[in-house]
Amino acid sequence: MSAIAVAEVPSERRHVERGSAYLVAFAAAAVGAGAARAVTTTYLPVLLDRIDNAPGLIGLVMLVNAGAGLFVPLFVGYWSDRLGRRGQARRLRFILGGGVLTAGGLAATALGSGTTYLVLALTGAAVYTGLNAVTTAHRALVPEIFGPEGRARATSAQELGMLVGGLVGLAVGGALSGLALWAPFVLAAVLVPLLTWPTIANTREPRIVAPAGASEGHAFRYYLRAATRPGVRGLLGAQILWVLGYAALPVFFLLYAEDVLGLTPAVASLWLAAFGLSTGATIAAAGRVRNPALHRPLLLIGVALMGSGFLAVAASADLVFVGGALLAAGIGFGLVSTLGFPLYSSLIPDGEAGGYTALYFSVRSISTTIALPVAGWTVGVTGSYRSLFVIGGAATLLALFPLVNVRAIRKTPLAFGLLATVPVLGVLVAHSDLHDVDKVMFEPINDLGPGPDWLWWALDPHLRNYAILLALGVAATLVTRRRALEVLTRVGGGALLAWGLLDVIHFAYDRPRPEESFAAGEITLNGHHWGHLNSFPSGHMAVTAALGVGIALAFPRLRTLMWSYIVAVGFTRVMFGAHYPLDVVAGVTLGYASALAVPSLLAQATRVANALRSLA
Repeated sequence: MSAIAVAEVPSERRHVERGSAYLVAFAAAAVGAGAARAVTTTYLPVLLDRIDNAPGLIGLVMLVNAGAGLFVPLFVGYWSDRLGRRGQARRLRFILGGGVLTAGGLAATALGSGTTYLVLALTGAAVYTGLNAVTTAHRALVPEIFGPEGRARATSAQELGMLVGGLVGLAVGGALSGLALWAPFVLAAVLVPLLTWPTIANTREPRIVAPAGASEGHAFRYYLRAATRPGVRGLLGAQILWVLGYAALPVFFLLYAEDVLGLTPAVASLWLAAFGLSTGATIAAAGRVRNPALHRPLLLIGVALMGSGFLAVAASADLVFVGGALLAAGIGFGLVSTLGFPLYSSLIPDGEAGGYTALYFSVRSISTTIALPVAGWTVGVTGSYRSLFVIGGAATLLALFPLVNVRAIRKTPLAFGLLATVPVLGVLVAHSDLHDVDKVMFEPINDLGPGPDWLWWALDPHLRNYAILLALGVAATLVTRRRALEVLTRVGGGALLAWGLLDVIHFAYDRPRPEESFAAGEITLNGHHWGHLNSFPSGHMAVTAALGVGIALAFPRLRTLMWSYIVAVGFTRVMFGAHYPLDVVAGVTLGYASALAVPSLLAQATRVANALRSLA
């Protein structure tokens, strides 16, 4: 009997319980793919460099990875579905063919290691084409062979297989590279077919009858229709964002650790290994979640942990704090890696697992292609490797919103759109002529100061300003008989969010205060000095705006009063010489966006908590 076969199994019986031994065999192909990818991605640039030290050409050659990741899954997914409708084996033949192509490409790379860039570009393209064929067809088997209760476990086995294979490829390949740089490719060329065969030999594809018209017609129209389906577009959009969040960090982590934490590359590599271990442990634990109803809540928690962990890394250079933040991000990454696809697979129609899986992998490649140049540009503009974790954390947290109920977050897109303008404005102020324009706007307003003593006493930034706003909120709550805890949570939550985001931004931007940019006596300071604090954005305005807008949202009749107060305080920040006008604008924007986001975030957190409580 051929190892590649289509089993005649009724639809209602094709999902059966699979033991651990079967999962090990099923995941073997992922181990081989992980080893081959790690060897090629790590050592192919080294082979190219030995031929000619041309970083630009090396980067150009390595684009074959991104190109194969984008186009090969789309081809494999579409055509394997069509083969399935003809009653033929649809996934296993691509796993077998992809494994053979990968092994051949690796062997050719070893043989051509000292030839030309063109030869190695072609052999590298063969390797990545084969790898993407294997991984796409392999992942498409998950929704066809495993039921909803077993998909997280199967995905966990695949992800752990890729992780283990990658570690083997790096460790053993590194040892062999000391003998000869082509030796790791020979090792991978042997491992891929050896490890692919157990998956093929132990897997029988069930016959699935697809609905009429599935995957028919033009491939582009089919993928467009699939990608825009309700639910599917949300998960694909979320994956684009969370991959944007982490894709560039492994490439730049050693440089960040050296520049910010003062770690040597050897020690920083151990930190990366610890991150991988926390991710692997979480992948294994998440694979044991058998209740499909828990996939979405746990995925949301994973995205939140990964995004907030990255932001926390940017907020400090303390090794203990950064280590804890990376641990949280690693746990979140493990949850996302394991539970994203099982949740997505619940939306795949019968007979179309190939096409939908192809979409899932292709958008990941798009994100990776975007993330690397954007990350390099960001570091170049800001001059800080911490900015990688700022944009990574922000992009990851944005992935929460395609995953939740849109009606519950009507104001959230506006909030995050406003938040996105703050770092953009910071870059422009720090690296363009906008700083000089800001100084021109500052002088006529500052010349009006310092003003009467009562104005200074009333609006100078002290904790009493915050206390007055909170007292006003409490009084309005008592008069209107609203629930005090709910109002305080929303109003105070916006201020705390603004404060936390402010600390992150201050680590990325260190703009001098006006007193440090003007000569002594040129501006009015009224005897005060703020030079020890960052100027952009205004922290006092961020918290004040968050409190004021929170109160205005809770009590619309106080809207005019609150905005009048915010504008007055903002004006005096410039008049007193504490901030530039754009510092104030950025601070108000940050506070306003935080106040808008908190009610939606609290509502979604309540839903997740209720779902977990009901399933406990």
